[in-house]
Amino acid sequence: MSRYDRWNKGDRFPRRTETHGGEERKPVHRENEPSPVNGRCSNTCPLFWCTKRAYQVRRDPKTGRKFVFCTWIGDECIGASCQYATCKMNYLLPDGTCGYVKQKTQSVAEDKEIFEDLVKEDLDSKMKDVISKKLGKKKLDDLI
Repeated sequence: MSRYDRWNKGDRFPRRTETHGGEERKPVHRENEPSPVNGRCSNTCPLFWCTKRAYQVRRDPKTGRKFVFCTWIGDECIGASCQYATCKMNYLLPDGTCGYVKQKTQSVAEDKEIFEDLVKEDLDSKMKDVISKKLGKKKLDDLI
């Protein structure tokens, strides 16, 4: 056994997928989604990033609320208005708003327009099947 194999055990010790009750548990996988406040970028968002690496998430001892402390200026972080603020997924727009929210609202509006056109035109069943595969059958059934 080489030195590398000693630290990299691979599948030698697989993760347990059963709980004590005998039920199988599934591993939890959570994607980081932006969490804007009123459409604006929040410095408590999991995708918020300081290029100076000067932010620290702290908790106020009196009130218990979480806040982001900037070690660069020695005060609370000003968030999206800081010149060093970025987003890991590039959703931060120059005016400080979150592009994720805008993208989401635009896609919902486009979907509604497509569904309204479907209802108006009375397309044949084959065409509706093709469109429902592209957009999702549940959405099509809800609106029709």
